Parts: sequence; structure tokens; C-alpha cells
Amino acid sequence: MRPVVALASVGISLTGCAQLLDIGGLDYRGSDASEEVAPGDAEVPDADAEAQADSGAIEAAPPCDGPCAPTTLVTTGGLEPTIATDGKSVFLRAGTEVESCSVGGCQSPSHVYTTSAATPRLVAASSSRVYWNDGSAVFGCAGAGACGAPTTMMDLGSLALTGLSASLASSWVVASGWGSGNLSVLRAAPDGTSEGPVVAQTIGGGTSGAVVVVPQSSRVYWAEDGAPTIFDCVAPPCASPDHNTNALALSPLGLVATLAQVFFGTTSGLYVADKDLASAKPFAGSGVIGGVVLQPSSEAVVYFVEHAGANWTIESCPTGGASCTPAALHTTTTAVSALAADDASLVWIEGNAVMRMVLP
Repeated sequence: MRPVVALASVGISLTGCAQLLDIGGLDYRGSDASEEVAPGDAEVPDADAEAQADSGAIEAAPPCDGPCAPTTLVTTGGLEPTIATDGKSVFLRAGTEVESCSVGGCQSPSHVYTTSAATPRLVAASSSRVYWNDGSAVFGCAGAGACGAPTTMMDLGSLALTGLSASLASSWVVASGWGSGNLSVLRAAPDGTSEGPVVAQTIGGGTSGAVVVVPQSSRVYWAEDGAPTIFDCVAPPCASPDHNTNALALSPLGLVATLAQVFFGTTSGLYVADKDLASAKPFAGSGVIGGVVLQPSSEAVVYFVEHAGANWTIESCPTGGASCTPAALHTTTTAVSALAADDASLVWIEGNAVMRMVLP
């Protein structure tokens, strides 16, 4: 186990977020310094709380009236730029380790599985499983604890895997890969059954990129980098893509889709296209956009990370419109490398820290 750089989940009453501060045996009773706690008034330790402390979990803060100030779930080294959450745990990659941490925080990440040294290293999650790749193969396992025998979800064989996606609101896990001018997209049910192709196509000089399945739908979108294009398959399997954006000026850096729109990050802002990939145009921001996400049960708001100058800002925009002036939720000068969402919060990697923000 790698040494923990710092434990962080600090709970302070701050801008409406009711959070807990627990430092050693300090019993804080309010701002009146003259108030004393009589020996006979000492609270009886809560057995459940002690058990939770022994396990390394830290209770999540209750919701606040607006986006809460971020809390640090854990600080540790070696994190890869990928993150996922099932609403109960956050899943990470650190070198060859697949790891997890409670959404309430942890003393150090828990071991899930050890992979080979192959790259890239990606992670995704559904409501019942965590998924990761080891080279071109995708594996899955139930729960956040150590996984002895993972399920092989799909294998792209000789192709280089570049995209992996799952959702709490989707019936499919999808992966994309490329090699020798060919691009392939595969899908499987969350338990690893019904594995099969979405599409296999020849690409013109680029490489495969991000892939995503539309929540509550079988429709799949995937990106080609280098010769920037987004494609879709409405009802897999498809002999060829149903629609495409034709040649984009910029390669997609992140990709999400609602039933009506497709959002993708670029080096010059967040772009949007309609569901059939027509009329791709700027939507919000002008910096480098990555980590584009939706909450699993809602298409109302799109969240993303914008890097401009020395700042990384987590921003939000309502979907459905033609353009948006984004609302800034959190700004930092430390690089934000990955973003994910559940129905209660956003989680992200900020330097060596795993962060969480409770949403209203």
C-alpha cells in the first residue's frame, strides 16, 4: 500500500454546508468559549461511529442549499487521469492498481485489483459494478472491495483500447479501439453477458477516441481523433455508422449525450450537436474542455472542466439551449485531470487529491 500523503475530509460549517470537524478528542459545542462540558455530561461513544472509524470510512456531509464547498476524500500519489463513481464509492487507477474510496472519504484507497503495466488505464462504473481495462480487454467486478476473479466483459484483441464508458442509467458498457486503419466499438450488459459488436469501420488516418452510450437508450456515440469526427449507431449492431459530424476542426476531448444533444470538449471550448450530429457548434467557454459529464438520472445540466491560463474551473450549463455562459462551481490552480458524477455529487482528481462536491 502506498503511503498516504494526507488525510482529508474536513467538515466545517461553511456557506450552508453542514459538515463535521473531528480532531482527536476535541468536543466542539459552539462559538461560546465560556461553555464547558461537565464530566457527567460527556456523550457516550456511538458504536456505529467507532466501527466506521475503524474501517477508515468517513461519513458523508449532508446536502446543502447550493453546490457545497468541495471536500477532499483522500490525498495519494500516482493517480491516473480517470475516475468513476457508483454513488457509494469512487473508483481510481494508480499505476497498476484499481482502487476505491468511499464517497464519504477514506484513510487510504482500498485495493480492488492489480493489472499489468499496459496503458492507457481507464475505469468506469455502473450501479452494480466497477470496470477497468488491462490492455485491450475490459474486466468487471461487483462491489468496491478486493476482486478475486473479475468477469471478462469484452476484448478488442489486437486493437489498442482508447475509450471505456458505463453509467448508472445505462444498460450497456461500451469500449472502443483502433489499429491498422480500423476502428471497433464493442458493448456488453453490466454483468458481462450479451457481449457483441456495435460497429467495425475503416477510418481515414485518425485514431479512436472517447465512446459513450446514451442513458436510457441503446444509441452509442464514438469519436475519431486526428481526423476529428463523431459517429453514432442508433440501434446496435450497425454495419456502418448511421450519422457523423463530417470533419470537425478540433478533436473531441470528452463526450456525453442526452436523448436530444451531444456535448464534446475541445481545445477551444465546449461544443454541441443535435442527436443526429448535425450543426456542431460552440456551446460554452473558450478554454481547453475536458471531463464532460451528466448526472445519471438527469439530462438537465452538463458539467465540465475548463482550463484557461493558470486556472482549472469546474463549470455547469443547462442543456437544451443553443449556447450558455457557464456557471463556475470551483476554481483551482492545481490541474484537474478527471471528472465524474453521480446523482448527489461531482467527484474529480485535483493534483494528488480526490475531491467531492455535493450538488443541490
